[in-house]
Amino acid sequence: MKITLNKTEYKNIYVPNDDSYLFLDALKEEIQYFPQNAIVVEMGCGSGILIGNVSKLLQEQNNRALMCIGIDINYDACIASSRIMQENQIYFDCINSDGFEGLALDKLGIDIFIFNPPYVPTEDDEVERCKKYFKEKQQLFAQAYANNLRGQDLIEEVAKVNLIDCSYSGGKDGMLVTWKILEKVTNLMNSNGIIYLFVIQDNPINEIIAFFKSKGFEGFILKKQQKYNEIQLILKFVNNNVNK
Repeated sequence: MKITLNKTEYKNIYVPNDDSYLFLDALKEEIQYFPQNAIVVEMGCGSGILIGNVSKLLQEQNNRALMCIGIDINYDACIASSRIMQENQIYFDCINSDGFEGLALDKLGIDIFIFNPPYVPTEDDEVERCKKYFKEKQQLFAQAYANNLRGQDLIEEVAKVNLIDCSYSGGKDGMLVTWKILEKVTNLMNSNGIIYLFVIQDNPINEIIAFFKSKGFEGFILKKQQKYNEIQLILKFVNNNVNK
């Protein structure tokens, strides 16, 4: 899958990096375990490199997902990833949302959940600032659309509010956003659902594993690499709570 970004997108969305490619390598090896007609959800899809490649790989294996959904708080990421998917003739739905806010995924359930979270330790108010910018961007979009801006004019107007900080601001211990998402998603997973999670070794991995165990999930380390002073891991959690 070819990803091309213009100058504005390079400034406003998360560009695929070492963590993205480590995650992609893990998913390529795992694609054989995805069930037929799966509902696949990625939180924080950015450029769409993960959810887009998953959709493509499933199609190549004649295992078209029932639904592939990318969610991102950053409107610019949703626009860019949707364009990239069209250029690559890959299908998935991209939703601009703050986490699972306003989504009715509890009615469908999730089979595969992919999450490369904002994991850089920051002050908690930086995370709150991202939420503030998200609301400002929604208001700017509504106003621009009401003024009949369309296409590139609309994109450029909305890009005046930059949400790139949301791609890395993790709050205390780099886990503030992650914990909030994990608490919710464990209640949305279907029986035998699978969660794929990116972490760094500085994150409280033992706490994460203990949390998932309390929810009926068994954890595994799929991939591990060191990049500069950071040790990166891809974790897999399998839902064994079949009576859920």
